[in-house]
Amino acid sequence: MAGNWARESERFTPELSVMMHHGATRSREATFEKLAGAADMVITTYALATRDKAVLSKVPWRRIVLDEAQNVKNPEAKQTKAVRSLSSPRKVALTGTAVENHLGELCRSWRSSTLRLLGSATSFRERFVIPIGTVRR
Repeated sequence: MAGNWARESERFTPELSVMMHHGATRSREATFEKLAGAADMVITTYALATRDKAVLSKVPWRRIVLDEAQNVKNPEAKQTKAVRSLSSPRKVALTGTAVENHLGELCRSWRSSTLRLLGSATSFRERFVIPIGTVRR
């Protein structure tokens, strides 16, 4: 997935400088902070967001885009906690699979972004899950 983002960036936004944070030779500590600060886009994976949370947290991100946001729907999962801990004024959640098992997953995925249009889990359940479930019956 990370490689695909790099290829698409090169294709559609070749003027952007892209840093790939992936693999055993990836930059760490101060080197990472310097390189990430100079890049227009840093691409990494959910697994590395968890593993490298400490170094990723030191960067003042302007925007975080979560592709395949269904991967952060479990609020107890380490990768969800890692992603939510990253500070940014803007987070965008992208997914083609917003709901795999039940409607509540949509709210959980969106909670990992700064978009709070759906409200709290309780509010979402009252406003959407219960009425939609009633209509389906």
